[in-house]
Amino acid sequence: GCAFPTRWGFRADAAQPFAYPPGPDVLQSELSKALDAAMGSCGASYSGNQAPKTSGCDYYYADNTCFYPCLVNEYIYQAWRTVRGGRNCQGALKDEYTHCTEALMGDHDPVGLALARDPVLPRNLPDGSYRPRSFG
Repeated sequence: GCAFPTRWGFRADAAQPFAYPPGPDVLQSELSKALDAAMGSCGASYSGNQAPKTSGCDYYYADNTCFYPCLVNEYIYQAWRTVRGGRNCQGALKDEYTHCTEALMGDHDPVGLALARDPVLPRNLPDGSYRPRSFG
């Protein structure tokens, strides 16, 4: 299981829909709450009822093969990249996650910003070099 379920876990009903039917008492992590708020009223593509992107749908991932655990990963990755300076405010990624600067995140997605700044996450963007500096 997740070491920090109230911070990093999935919504129980989304991760295990047959075991946990949706309802008001379902455990939701900070990450799940942030993702759900960022998706707004547009919903998720995998559910088959994703609405067209409108104002208030700040995280919009139009891939019907990306179920809720995948969406959680994609969302936190975009938030993290934003905090680390790895995104710009143009192109398709802006459509995926509207808040392409830390300032915008602070104004519109403060929980996502706090999660993306969490010290358990990597501090640096990948540089394309994946060889260890030393063995030992």
